[in-house]
Amino acid sequence: MRKSLEGLMHMVKDIEYSGNLPDALKPFHVYIVDCGHCIMGVPNEFRDEVGIPKDFLHMFIKPELWDVLGGNDSYKYEVPIPVQFVLNNDFWVMGDCVYVDVLYDRVLGVQVDEEYYEFDVRENPMHSESDNALTMHEVGKPYSGAIPYAEGGYFDMTDSGGQLTVFYNRPNAKEIDSIRKGELKVALTVKDGCIFLLVKFGDLPWMDMPYNAHLSKNLSKLEEPNSTESYGLLVTLVDVSNREVKAIRLLGLPNRLSVTLKRAIEEQLRTPPVSSYENNVRVDAIYRRYRTKDLLSFASVQQCC
Repeated sequence: MRKSLEGLMHMVKDIEYSGNLPDALKPFHVYIVDCGHCIMGVPNEFRDEVGIPKDFLHMFIKPELWDVLGGNDSYKYEVPIPVQFVLNNDFWVMGDCVYVDVLYDRVLGVQVDEEYYEFDVRENPMHSESDNALTMHEVGKPYSGAIPYAEGGYFDMTDSGGQLTVFYNRPNAKEIDSIRKGELKVALTVKDGCIFLLVKFGDLPWMDMPYNAHLSKNLSKLEEPNSTESYGLLVTLVDVSNREVKAIRLLGLPNRLSVTLKRAIEEQLRTPPVSSYENNVRVDAIYRRYRTKDLLSFASVQQCC
C-alpha cells in the first residue's frame, strides 16, 4: 500500500486495470470508489517542493549519505489522477514517484474532464443508476455519494428542489447542532457567469458553493414559484472520515431568493454548455480574486430561512 493512501483504504478496491497500462505505471495504479481507476501521481507544479525522489537519488548517492542530505515527503503530494488522463498527457517516472502534467487546485483537487474517469459499475452501483435516480439517506447510515478531498459545501439543483451537502471531517457537537437546527442565512451571487450560493448555519462561518446548471444531471425543468411558493432545500451533513450521515434537514428557501435563483439558472442555461473541467477552471479564477466575504458583498439577495 502506498503511504499516500493511508486514511483512504476504506475507499480502495482491489480491481485490476483491464486496459493497456505501461509497466512503469503499474506500481502507482489504484482503484478508488469515488475516482475509479487512477494513478497516484504528483502534479508537476509540486516538483520543486518535492525535490528529487529518494529512490532516484540512490542511483547516484551512497545510502549512508541520504540521512545527511535529508529525505523528501513526495507521498504528501500524491493525488489520484485518472489513468486515461495520465496516458494521454505527459508524465515522468522518477524512482518511487510519478509526476503528471495535470492542473491541480488546492481546494478543488485535480482538474480533469469527466471523460477521463473509468469506473467499474459492479463495484460502483451509484455510477450505473439513471441520471434521474436520487438516493435517500438516513442519519447514522453511510453516505452513498462521492466524497470530496476538501471540507465544505456542495450545492445542486434537481427537479425536486435544491440539495446542499456539507462535508466536515469529524464534525463536533456544535457543528452538527448548528446544521441540524441552527438559523440558516442564505445569499445568492452571480459573478462572471458563475452562480454562488452562500450559507451560514447558526454561529458557523459563511461558506460559498459554486453552481453551474449545465452540470446538474437531475435537473430537467424548473417550476416558477409564485408569490407564496419557494424551492425546497435538502441539507445533508456528512462526516468525511467515515462517510456517516450526521444530520439531515429539509427547509424552504425564501421566495425572493427562489425567484432570483430561477432567473440566474435560466440565464446560465442560455450560455454554451461547459464541462466540469471548464467550469472548475472558471471558478478557480474567481477564487483567486475573491474571498467568501467578497462574494457575500456582491450578493443580489440575502435572507434568512
